[in-house]
Amino acid sequence: MDLGDLLSAYGSGLVFDPIVDGKRLELGVSGLLFANNLVLFDRISGDVYGPQLAVEGKCSSFRDDSVALLSVQEMSWGRWKELYPNTKVVGGATGFGRNYRSYPYGSYDNIADNGLLFDMGVDRSRQIKGRVLAIRIAEGGRGYPFLELQKLGETSVVNELVGGVPTAVFYESRDGQAAVAFDARMQGQTLTFSVSGPSTWIDAQTSSTWTLDGTAINGPMTGERLRTREDAYVLFWFAWRHFQPDGDTFLG
Repeated sequence: MDLGDLLSAYGSGLVFDPIVDGKRLELGVSGLLFANNLVLFDRISGDVYGPQLAVEGKCSSFRDDSVALLSVQEMSWGRWKELYPNTKVVGGATGFGRNYRSYPYGSYDNIADNGLLFDMGVDRSRQIKGRVLAIRIAEGGRGYPFLELQKLGETSVVNELVGGVPTAVFYESRDGQAAVAFDARMQGQTLTFSVSGPSTWIDAQTSSTWTLDGTAINGPMTGERLRTREDAYVLFWFAWRHFQPDGDTFLG
């Protein structure tokens, strides 16, 4: 990919800038697992990099190195297509004999199923496969369980300072649920948001209306787009608690 490498594991999709110390890595899936998370390797050197959700290199020559995260938004295909009707999709005709229409991870997409490939003593205070929007800050950060965001409404917003950055988390439950974290600073001011209608938000400073992808569609800010936080991504509850054990959890 031109802007980075997309590595998806079970319920987590991250985008990495694959440049480390001026060298480009070609990250691939090793077939190994650590804490039910895929382990990456560099196809160029053959060296193992480490678990996807650790972000930093944990193995071999990459120990203490780190790729940079790039922004990613996760939502249903139907919702994405509604926002970006001219989107092109990577095809499944890769030349390899694999059925990309088949979900390969068994029950991992079933929130009510608490089964894991490997028992790892996970935090079971919540559904272990419940989805969480995580903002990653070193070993800590802030996690927003979708079920907590849903308590605020089918369309909701949280305005918070996270890691010193004014942040707005947009959530909607329509068409599969989605949550996105934005840097709330725009044109020299910090915007604070409230819900203006189904799947739309309005800021108090300019009265502009915004959509799930952070684009202003009405008002003085029309055409502007909020920056998605690069350190935010969606993953399972058990993975959030394992890889960010010192993170705080938002309670709706």
